[in-house]
Parts: sequence; structure tokens; C-alpha cells
Amino acid sequence: MTNKLHPAFRSADILHVLKDQGEVLTLDGMLKELRKRFPDVALPGRSTLGRYLKAQGRTGARGRNLRHPDIRRYLESADPRKTINQWLEEMAGLFPGLSLPTKKAISRYLVKTGQRRKPTGLHFSTEIYDFMDVHAAKVTVDEMLALLKEQFPHEACPGRTAVARYMSKTGRRGKLSWSDRSSEMALFIQQNQGWASIDFLRTLLGRTFPGQSLPSRSSLHRNVQNLRSEH
Repeated sequence: MTNKLHPAFRSADILHVLKDQGEVLTLDGMLKELRKRFPDVALPGRSTLGRYLKAQGRTGARGRNLRHPDIRRYLESADPRKTINQWLEEMAGLFPGLSLPTKKAISRYLVKTGQRRKPTGLHFSTEIYDFMDVHAAKVTVDEMLALLKEQFPHEACPGRTAVARYMSKTGRRGKLSWSDRSSEMALFIQQNQGWASIDFLRTLLGRTFPGQSLPSRSSLHRNVQNLRSEH
């Protein structure tokens, strides 16, 4: 049995594109590139192209351009102090016309290659950790993140999970919750949660405690559920 070779595979120019892009672009990406470069040439279908590449030992890119040499080089030398989201932001600026891999794809790639995904331990500057030590008891995790970005605009700052983990690890859990800060508010909720809806209860809190920081709707809902489960 003999297999006919598609006429397109006899073109030196097309073969050069396939050789150059065979491990960089997906099958769909290669077909798109071929149509763009050779609009007047009868090109093979997707399955025909796939069989040809497989016979040549090339299967096309996998993992959304993780085989692209520019992305590989970036990941191999990427700043380990930064998060994957920060890497993606940088790559978007460096490679504006390139389809970037997803966060999960990068994470799997780093695990596979033995690279660390995120910094562990004290890999940020001592100034950042000293700053967190000073302010940890006064602010929430989100407020700490905002302060870090404001205070260290040109440094790689820890992400939300890293900040929360550090504050918990060092015994500084951040600013007290609304229920711990205001026993009067907690008592008011306990007395009125039996008849008022969550939204109306939050409205009553705003009228009764003007100017004070109120619990979010979800936080208030959890508090009411805990109160009702105790009875």
C-alpha cells in the first residue's frame, strides 16, 4: 500500500515553515500560518498535516505555546521572587503578538522541569518583611498588600497568600475582625438576627453604628449562620 504525498509537502518553502514552526505552533496554528503565507496554494487538511508531522517526528506545540523558544527562555530565567501572574503580565508586554500559556500550564511545566513556582521562605527583601512586622497588627491582609505596593513600587512583592501565610506564621494575624473589634455590634446582631434578613440587618447596623466599618454581607451571613446553629 502506498501513501500519496500531498503536493504541498513537495514545496521547499512550505517544508521550511513546517520545519521552523513544527514544535512552536499547534496544528491549527500551523494551518493558519500556511494559509497566511501561501493564500493561492492548495494546502492539506488538518488530519493530513497531523499525519505528516507525526511521520516526521514532530507533533506540533502542546501546552499553549510552552514550546515557543521565547517563552521557554523567559521561564528559564524568570525572577523566582515573582508569581506566575506577574510573569504573565511581563510576557504580555514582551511578546504582544504571542498566545501565552495559561497559569495552570505554566505551573505544570515548572513542576515537570523541577523549577519552583513561587518563592518559599524569606526570599523577599528584608525591608519588605520588616515593613510587614511593623504594620501586621494594624491592617488586614488586603490593606497590607496595598501598602506594600505603595511602599515598594519597583520591587517584587509577595502575593496575598504569601502575606497571609507569613502573618499567620509569625503570630500576627492582622487587624481584628469586626466582631472582635465591636462587642456592641456583635450583641446587636445576636439580638436581631432572628427576625431580620441579612440585607436589612446590614442596613440596621449602618443606622445604629454610623461611621464604623461594617461586616461584609458574606461575613455577616456566616456570623448569623453560626449563631443559629448554636440554638
